[in-house]
Amino acid sequence: MPDRPPCTECGASRDIRNAPNGLCHKCYERIRQAKKRAENLVLNERLCESCDKTFVTTNTNKRFCSEECRKRSHYLANQERYLAAQAADRKANPEKKQASNARYRKRNRETIRVNEAAFYAENRERINAGVRAKRAANPEPFRAYKRTAKERDPEKVREQQAASRERRRASLAAKGQVYAAKPETRERRRQRDRENPEPIREANHRRRSRINGARVSHRAVYERDGGKCHLCGLAVPFDVMSLDHLVPLARGGIHTFENVRCSHRTCNMRRKASGPAQLLLL
Repeated sequence: MPDRPPCTECGASRDIRNAPNGLCHKCYERIRQAKKRAENLVLNERLCESCDKTFVTTNTNKRFCSEECRKRSHYLANQERYLAAQAADRKANPEKKQASNARYRKRNRETIRVNEAAFYAENRERINAGVRAKRAANPEPFRAYKRTAKERDPEKVREQQAASRERRRASLAAKGQVYAAKPETRERRRQRDRENPEPIREANHRRRSRINGARVSHRAVYERDGGKCHLCGLAVPFDVMSLDHLVPLARGGIHTFENVRCSHRTCNMRRKASGPAQLLLL
């Protein structure tokens, strides 16, 4: 029997009389047919319908240069349907969407921070104008957010406000200007103080309390003194009352409940740091 050396392609035994080039008959036919098909193929240049790039292909029905382009074109063609389905899913499963967003933010926290900072830097004027328009149209949500922010972390709010003032001072100093509130801002603050004097008085007395280590309630003093001025004896409306120190702070007095009396603002200013109020201590 003649020798049957193995096929160099698949390793099977072959008939040396019928299969040239060291190949078995099956491998020889397969390679011959592949070469024939390759000779008949015509390369065509086509334009991708998604990215408008030119690509070469032998498939005359191919419309996209890559799988990404095909998926993008399919999404754009059915975008409304996809968005409606997503909105319906979010409405039906809000907790699921919130959890998904939280996971995404946690995984991509640094990327989100960088992207948001870049977007704000590019669109600063437009974003600030939109926020100002929203605040002017509906200021109450902004005020409520500020109040809750101060309650949650007052120290952080104070640091942010101080940093904002320093940035504005530095910006104005670079322009050769002096830091000061705008005229309309000052007028708005004066109007607010005239309409709500009690918070201003409370703020001033809280400042004194921090300095002198005590806190005094206007309401408690007003009720204790029966709403009468301790200097002239006449009734004092609560919204215009003033706290007069028996021993003035300028003479070493302390800001305590026992050392203050209800008085008219004019009486308090007339007495200044001396006067008949000292006799009440005797």
